[in-house]
Amino acid sequence: MSKKNIILQITALGLCLSLFFLISSFPIKADLVGGTNQAILSLSPATGSYNIGDSFSVEVGVNTNGQNVVVVAAYLNYNSSYFRADSIDTTGSIFTTEAEKTIDSTTGVIKITRGIPTPGVNTTSGKVATINFTAISATSPSTDNITFDFAAGSTLESNVILDDGLGTDILNGVYNARYTVIQGGDSLDLTPPAVSLISVVSITASGATINWTTNELADSQVEYGLTTSYGSQTILESSLAISHSVVISGLSSGTIYHYRIKTKDASGNLATTGDRTFTTTGGAEIQSLPSTSLPLTNEGKILTSAESDKIYLIVNNQRRWIANPEVFLSYGLVSGSQKTVSQAELEQYEIGTDLTQSSLPEGTLIRGQDDYRVYIIKPPFKRHIFNPAVFDMYQHFDWSSIQEVEADIASSYIASDLYRALNDYRIYSLEEVDEANGVAIKHHLNISPEQYTNKGYSWNQVFIVNDQERDYYQTGGDLVE
Repeated sequence: MSKKNIILQITALGLCLSLFFLISSFPIKADLVGGTNQAILSLSPATGSYNIGDSFSVEVGVNTNGQNVVVVAAYLNYNSSYFRADSIDTTGSIFTTEAEKTIDSTTGVIKITRGIPTPGVNTTSGKVATINFTAISATSPSTDNITFDFAAGSTLESNVILDDGLGTDILNGVYNARYTVIQGGDSLDLTPPAVSLISVVSITASGATINWTTNELADSQVEYGLTTSYGSQTILESSLAISHSVVISGLSSGTIYHYRIKTKDASGNLATTGDRTFTTTGGAEIQSLPSTSLPLTNEGKILTSAESDKIYLIVNNQRRWIANPEVFLSYGLVSGSQKTVSQAELEQYEIGTDLTQSSLPEGTLIRGQDDYRVYIIKPPFKRHIFNPAVFDMYQHFDWSSIQEVEADIASSYIASDLYRALNDYRIYSLEEVDEANGVAIKHHLNISPEQYTNKGYSWNQVFIVNDQERDYYQTGGDLVE
């Protein structure tokens, strides 16, 4: 072999080795979705193989492609049958503020949104956050199985916002990830702790202690607040225990607080209890209605007598003459439902102002002149919107839409304190205790439908509320027959 050929072979071998090491020095990426001419989000490592029970971390990175950006939103989808998302770590993130950091283990959705003040950041490989996973069952995927929720040009999914003051989304492409989980490793615990023996003790005007027990060693934390949205939580007690006790402080006196317990075992299985409430001491004294029989009522009855063709509606224990059929129908009354009684029985009710004007439409918000109380109308009934916090629980309510009406018109509607939630057929009566401080007690009408109607109550006077309002009030004793 000639010297020239040997030199050529050595050169070719050197080029191959150089190309091998050059390729090996770059991380392997999953398939690109979108393009690379603008900002890119990526997951690293892009591939991996793990045993059941293994923990692994995935870094969310951004390449701004030479432009300054102020916000990154990384929305990710994962299959919760194969992976458990345990936590999100933002240590070392190039973004300094946090707007969103949530894991929904039911739907398999992770949402991370972080920002930084102008002029933002310009990077080719900036860290957004690290997500810690645990492999929980075997899978050999043929496509990426941890993916960005991404649509080019849409800010409703993952996005990268340019520092232009206009909120321009420049995210153009994403690199997803593909992970294999193989059978092996230790058997994985997927069962969350069982919570029992929940109690609230040492209640004061400014705090309370929540106690509970778990069936295995677990950590301790309590979320709490004025509504079922909570908004506050205690510092995580990471030491594992069977018996738990968490102190909540800094509360307002005479106030109802909602709370729920969060407790996680050594394998990362989280148990979250349903909503519960307690009331701090002080403020208005709460006088709960005892379990007692529901009183008879004549409110809303339509009466006439043999001596007269006039039809009356009973409101506030007064008989109010219904001037014409138009008014009759506008109040939601049913033709032929009037009851004929003796003139003596009719006259036991005081004479009220005649009803000469048609009712306002159902859903109208009103308040009487010289009266701060706001009501919603469901003719012939009205329901008191208990306080501003309740008003704000309904997005379709608008303070500017409240109609101020004459006191006589406001009083023409029958006040009803009965309500139920849309998908809950339990009817409650609301005892208002302290409107200013949001203190009220709901009492379940623990009676049969026959008992309800025999007491003179109308099904039309039961208002439908959302779950948030239903759960806002403290629970008192049942009302029974």
